[in-house]
Amino acid sequence: MLDQPLVLQKIGQYAMSKQCFGLLMCWADILEYKYIPEDAIEYQTSKGHHIYKKYIVDGGTVTTLANLVMLDSYQKEVHEKLKQAESESGTNVSISKHLFDDFLQEVLVKIHDQIFISFKRDMC
Repeated sequence: MLDQPLVLQKIGQYAMSKQCFGLLMCWADILEYKYIPEDAIEYQTSKGHHIYKKYIVDGGTVTTLANLVMLDSYQKEVHEKLKQAESESGTNVSISKHLFDDFLQEVLVKIHDQIFISFKRDMC
């Protein structure tokens, strides 16, 4: 459903009205991260830091919405992997494209629960 531009536009407008637009932006940022070519290590690391700082750290846009049970340990794991990637820069070692998969699953559940269900109800 989110791969259809007109539907995504309507859902985005609806999410803004419900103050849940950050969830859609988080989803989009993580998908962008997953599709970064493996040879673009600096960009991948930079995008990873962006996602970490904007959505995962305490006070991030989505952390209060995501309610990850393991958020503290997850934050530490992501932070360590990003630091390791920085320290190994120039060695062609990329970060896993799956680094944010657990967080993405939580975000998708929240998008479904907080946006899609009420969008369907209000639009039908």
